[in-house]
Amino acid sequence: MKTAIRLKVILILVLLCSCRPGDGRFDVSLQQAETAISTSPRDAMAMLDSINPDELSESRRHYYDLLTIMARDKAYITHTSDSLILDVVDYYSSRKSDPLYPKALYLGGRVYSDLGDYPTALNYFHDALEMLPEDEDENLDFRANVISQTARLFNQIRCYSQAITCLEDAINIDVQLSDTFGLAYDKQLLGSIYSKLNDYDQAYLYMVDAMSYASTLSRVDSANIAIYIADIQLAKGNVDSALLLVRNLPANVSPLAKNRALGTAALIYLSAGVPDTAYMYANELVRSNYLYNRHTGYRLLLSPELRRFIPQDSLPIYFEEYVKVLDKVYDSNESQAVLIQNAYYNYQKHVKEREQLKVSRDNIVRNFYILLILGLSFLSIHFLFKYRDSLKELKFHRAMDFIKLRLNYLSATESVACKPSLADFCWENEENIQSIRSRMKSYLKDMKKEPYIVPDVILQSEAYKSIITLLASRDGIHSELIWEEIAKAVEKCSPGFKQKLISLTGGRLSESDFQIILLIKCGFTPKDMTILLIKAKGSISSRRAYLSKKIFGENIGISEIDCLIRCL
Repeated sequence: MKTAIRLKVILILVLLCSCRPGDGRFDVSLQQAETAISTSPRDAMAMLDSINPDELSESRRHYYDLLTIMARDKAYITHTSDSLILDVVDYYSSRKSDPLYPKALYLGGRVYSDLGDYPTALNYFHDALEMLPEDEDENLDFRANVISQTARLFNQIRCYSQAITCLEDAINIDVQLSDTFGLAYDKQLLGSIYSKLNDYDQAYLYMVDAMSYASTLSRVDSANIAIYIADIQLAKGNVDSALLLVRNLPANVSPLAKNRALGTAALIYLSAGVPDTAYMYANELVRSNYLYNRHTGYRLLLSPELRRFIPQDSLPIYFEEYVKVLDKVYDSNESQAVLIQNAYYNYQKHVKEREQLKVSRDNIVRNFYILLILGLSFLSIHFLFKYRDSLKELKFHRAMDFIKLRLNYLSATESVACKPSLADFCWENEENIQSIRSRMKSYLKDMKKEPYIVPDVILQSEAYKSIITLLASRDGIHSELIWEEIAKAVEKCSPGFKQKLISLTGGRLSESDFQIILLIKCGFTPKDMTILLIKAKGSISSRRAYLSKKIFGENIGISEIDCLIRCL
């Protein structure tokens, strides 16, 4: 006993020693890093760098990798490799019930979006949405984020109608969540898409709606939206309105939007007849690191309105640089067009394959149900025929039994006719009942040897036929009318039948006793009685023995009572 206790203690100590710090679903350091990602992704990255992933268990290490990718994505660090996310997605794909699996799929879409593999990114986003039930409020924020990112990918590959549909869904969720940031950014993107489609009225409405949340946005974000509105106003020919909006905007926008702001400002000032300010902004653009912004800058500088600001000896240099930029833009546009065309083709192929897979699954389900219905129909028909055959067989056996009884009746008619009948006894005087009982005992000894033939009056009655039908269907007699009819048939062939039984039992004949007596008179066996009376076989035997005591004051035997009833 002591040895067993020591072994248990040693086993517990081994298990405790084998547990490393950091294991467990809610490890403090990793949980703190996850919390910091949404507000300060750089701090979250620093927290994660302080953790050695080699000391974590497999589940915690993959959770660590997931948080690492999430933090880099939130910090707007471009993803350059898919090796880490593939390992994470592969791990969680075998644990699809884990709530982190949809997040892993979403991050897979973000990684491949940065890598330029838009069809794969769209596939990951689509799978992430499928893992999120639409009716769960706790996932609405994440769902809106996935839909919004899907819309940005559609915008990137110029599938504008699909992008609009996604953004409308994302905006509906933003409204439910009262997410002013989401509403501002999603409406801004929707406005920019309508601007690309030259639907400037719709674009203006959505941009103004986005700007209405300026109080909740930073100054930089508000300036970025204002640039779009100024661009739309210029496209609509409202130069004065565009000029009012663009003042001081290039200095207030984010670094990522700086070049766009310079290009928009240069075009607006040029259209407003302020060439010197337009020249200043265009000159900044040609020094940009972005090819398309340099292209805009050179195009504006070499326009007839601004060309005069360039020294004449410098014009050939500007034209030469502009030609180089044009060549690069052409090559870039061609490559971009091929990339978008391939991405669009791959996306359409992906959609087609998904639809074919859905049709294939639907066909499999439909064929399964068809086979199931056919199988059930076949079994139903099989059992129906089997039941019909059993019913026919039962009726056949009943008919054979009836024929045998009739043959026995015909062969025994002469001998039975010569025997004395109980009907010859005197039943009028109740004082003679005791002597009648004594004479019956000797009479029954001879009658037991004779076969019993059910009278034709009973056999031909409708009540008897109804009882035979109930017996064939293994159903009991529930109708009082049947009992009344069969009693009348018995009374016809044996006048005073019930009254004689009442006399013999001293007036103690119960209704249940009389029902058993009627069935005995009609030739039914104890087994038949268990079905027709819905009683156990032992109960039937007990009632018959009790009848013997009621009539004779003693149990003279069940077979003797049956014989008495049949001959009475």
